[in-house]
Amino acid sequence: IPVVTGAGEIQMVTRDLLGRELIVTENFYTSERLLRPGLNEYSLSVGRVRNDFGGVTDHYGDLLAAGRLRRGVSDQLTIEGRLDAAGGISTAGFALARTVARAGVTSAAFAVSTGESSGELWQIGHEYQARKFRANLRLQGTSAHFAQPGLGALAPFPRLQVVASGGVAFRRQGSLGLSVVGERFSEADQNRRIFVASYSRSLPHGLLLSASVSRIRGNGADT
Repeated sequence: IPVVTGAGEIQMVTRDLLGRELIVTENFYTSERLLRPGLNEYSLSVGRVRNDFGGVTDHYGDLLAAGRLRRGVSDQLTIEGRLDAAGGISTAGFALARTVARAGVTSAAFAVSTGESSGELWQIGHEYQARKFRANLRLQGTSAHFAQPGLGALAPFPRLQVVASGGVAFRRQGSLGLSVVGERFSEADQNRRIFVASYSRSLPHGLLLSASVSRIRGNGADT
């Protein structure tokens, strides 16, 4: 059976000794976010945080440890737990992903961080993918003092983030995607919206052509 991601339909034909045929049609939805029942996926990472990432220095700072465990509970439900710690900051999180018939996968997550101060993060989303169309919607919110170990002050979390995206596949003509990201921060002058349009197409000899353009609107605007 070929592996197909997203919504699909499988048809099975059985024939008895008298030549009578029985056709059984079943709908299915598969996703990389799901594990089969009883299957575990886990990872453990230990290292040091790279300081001044993106620069020419090779300085490393705090020790960081991160562990994650995912388990398939049923054909429709997968759960996940995660622990991260570095530089006196630690986070613990729990997430789940569940299929809704052929309508896609709904996911939810909650995390708590502790250190000099404590904070919370929540997330809920839904994704749908078929052979021609795909769509995704995700909402994420954080309290004022939520922190992720290893990030430091490089990337403050938005108080509220909304991500909506969609796409359509044109078979041999490639695929087109559109996405919109809205972010609200504690400081109003940091609020921004990001619009992205992308196109990709397979070429002969295993090559792939892709192009994208983004528009960021905040205090100013840039393309």
